[in-house]
Amino acid sequence: MRFLFPRYEDAAKSVYDHQYGFSTRYPNSRARRIHPDTDKYHWVVYNSSGLRESREFTSPGRFRVGIFGDSFVENTSLPVEYGFPEVLDYLLNSNGDRFDVINFGMNGYGADESYLSFLRCPAARNLNYVFYVFCWNDLMDNFNHRLISLGPKNELIFNNPHPKHNFLSKLYLTYLFIEAKDDLQDKFDGVFLPGHGPKDLNYAIRLYQAILKEWFLRAPSLTVAILPFYEEARIKDLVPAGIRCINLHKQFYDYFPHPSYRLRFKHDGHWAI
Repeated sequence: MRFLFPRYEDAAKSVYDHQYGFSTRYPNSRARRIHPDTDKYHWVVYNSSGLRESREFTSPGRFRVGIFGDSFVENTSLPVEYGFPEVLDYLLNSNGDRFDVINFGMNGYGADESYLSFLRCPAARNLNYVFYVFCWNDLMDNFNHRLISLGPKNELIFNNPHPKHNFLSKLYLTYLFIEAKDDLQDKFDGVFLPGHGPKDLNYAIRLYQAILKEWFLRAPSLTVAILPFYEEARIKDLVPAGIRCINLHKQFYDYFPHPSYRLRFKHDGHWAI
């Protein structure tokens, strides 16, 4: 895989995780990644918590900002100095060193795994501010991964990962299987929950909103950042009332013409920041 399809090397190396279903991050490790447009390699470093960070964030008395989300947050296609969490950390500390901006992003995560990371990752303790970067396919991920489901009173029920992920990890196929399944479904219907009717779509929306509501109760600073793309802008109103929402699509269009095209890689659908 790493020789024939180097772009998918990290996905092929994903392993079963008893808390999150799968992971492509190894604690205290580094991995070689490739830029989708230039084909140049760079190193991605993970700390002891398996976060894309070279630091441990143990210094007391600092203002801690946690950024949660999927591959748009982890963004292994760029060297770390160009990723927006690192840039934000630099800007916040330009007038004094007292901020820690922590990247909790993970390729393939939905709102469910992001919330579980907030609950379970030691680095997420005592965060002063919490950002969750929303990508439209998080609705589908929440539904397909089934790590969290809704009870009869819309309460959250936490489930164990499916055992098939453990078996597939031994063949280094966990992440590829999950993503291939999602992509195949996407081709059938072309909606958020392909292959399913409005009932399942409504369930996925209710699950997404229930996760955000409980997250907000635990972290009143929670802010949902809507990616600056048309797909996300269409469903920004799904964020429950009372939770702060930043519509990056509107803000970017106020300053840049056609930002969706300027922000993305030429050969990859992710943003290049």
